[in-house]
Amino acid sequence: MVAIPGVIIGASVSPALMRKFDRKPVLIAAPRGLLDRLILAKRLAGLRLLGLMQVNESKLLLPLLLLIGLLVAMCTATGARTTMSLLDDIKGENELLIGYRQEGLIYSTRALRQLSSF
Repeated sequence: MVAIPGVIIGASVSPALMRKFDRKPVLIAAPRGLLDRLILAKRLAGLRLLGLMQVNESKLLLPLLLLIGLLVAMCTATGARTTMSLLDDIKGENELLIGYRQEGLIYSTRALRQLSSF
């Protein structure tokens, strides 16, 4: 229910974050935010077991869980988009160094052939 808006928001916000903070800090922070949200979700269950969290019939429980789901989807999309951007930068830098683009299976075949020649 909240995953689609979370992915849209996370994917839309990630270019602005990468322009402001560079790619590496965004890539480090996005999975960390994901882990924090997952830990928070686990804490909520623990707090509920201890009787410190709202009961299941509470009106606060559903919005809280939906908010956590939204944040997890946002962090996941931001991390995925940043990773793809970093991989594209690596491919571009490799193209500048070598003079031609190497991607996927072609690059793997060339690398294996070079290793087997030793």
